[in-house]
Amino acid sequence: MTIAPRRRLLQSTGALLAAAALPHGARAALGDSEVKQRLLEAGAEAAPSRPDQFGVQLRAEIDKWARVIQAAGIQAE
Repeated sequence: MTIAPRRRLLQSTGALLAAAALPHGARAALGDSEVKQRLLEAGAEAAPSRPDQFGVQLRAEIDKWARVIQAAGIQAE
């Protein structure tokens, strides 16, 4: 018997945006293992990135869902 690996069909994307001058203590707290664990328990995973990286990810999600919506013929009411 062969079992195909599980794939994520839908992934929610969210962001915590902060000023470039975020205090070191706040930045350190976001990287703390206990904070990361609590996020995981809440169903979220911290994935730090630069603004340009997040922009690329967000654009890819918008493009992907635009294709799905168009292919399904979904219209706004």
